[in-house]
Amino acid sequence: MTYDCTALQSNDVQPRKVTFSVRDHKSSFRVLGVTAFRDLKRSKWSYYKRPISDYFKYFSYLLQTPLPKHMDIVCFCDGEVCDNINQQLNFHNTIQMDINDTFFKMLYEERRVMESEDFLKLVRNEDQGLRLPERHIPEYTLINHCKLSFLRHAMQLFQRQEGFTHYAWLDFGFIRNNDLIKQPPVPAKLCWDKLKDGKLHIAVDHVFPAKKVSDEDIIFNLQKRQCEMQGYSFIVPSDKLLWYEATYTKMYFRYHSLGIVDFDQCIALQVIRENYDHFALHPPSMWHDWGEFYYEFSCGNITEEKIAGQKKASRGSGIFGWLGI
Repeated sequence: MTYDCTALQSNDVQPRKVTFSVRDHKSSFRVLGVTAFRDLKRSKWSYYKRPISDYFKYFSYLLQTPLPKHMDIVCFCDGEVCDNINQQLNFHNTIQMDINDTFFKMLYEERRVMESEDFLKLVRNEDQGLRLPERHIPEYTLINHCKLSFLRHAMQLFQRQEGFTHYAWLDFGFIRNNDLIKQPPVPAKLCWDKLKDGKLHIAVDHVFPAKKVSDEDIIFNLQKRQCEMQGYSFIVPSDKLLWYEATYTKMYFRYHSLGIVDFDQCIALQVIRENYDHFALHPPSMWHDWGEFYYEFSCGNITEEKIAGQKKASRGSGIFGWLGI
């Protein structure tokens, strides 16, 4: 089905058409992958520079192969960026951001906290100090908090007509190497049935226990950056998306009440600790690894599939193979 998203656009941009695959009513699952991009002028940063061309290159890796069965993808972006994605990458499922209905409405407060002397004392001499963008660039922390905002926007737009069972966050610029020989092989087949547990599935560095989070825990994670989380990919059941956003938002304001701000992964960590039964944690065997997260949904023998993948991997296989078909 094709949707005209004209109502979401400003008057100076072209209407945008979002098209989804035909729904398979025989399947119990339908997943919408959601990503987003906002130009934060990162090429001009003092540290952790990255030109917009690199982001586009990384996103192109996501688009090189057909999507897995029962899955579609949309991208939220600013109007000009949407146009560039349409033209340069031939990807048209773009939707202009409604940035005012996201964590960006906290921009003034986020900046005020970051610039406060109390916050600076906590982080100035810890780890990489103020070089880290999450400690001095409020737009950076906020766009990462907005992941759940964009998932909600997608659900508000399409849930009634399309009946997506799950929403999957996919970072726009995470996949930085398109050589599958250097990346872990992928499962031969993906079993969405493993989502039947009704939990939120999320990638973590390692499995950690449930815990009643203290203020001291929050400060410790802020200073030592031991967030134990990966924010690049997670899967949320549609009936738990609003709950997760509300619970995450509550924890976000708890941070502000302590006079601190932090990266989305650290806030998600505290949410999971206090709501452990709602989550299924997936620790990858490698740092920042998409494939290992989706191995958890493999239908076959993981070891055998890895060996087979190592023998058969090729540069032309594309990136969405980690989801299997």
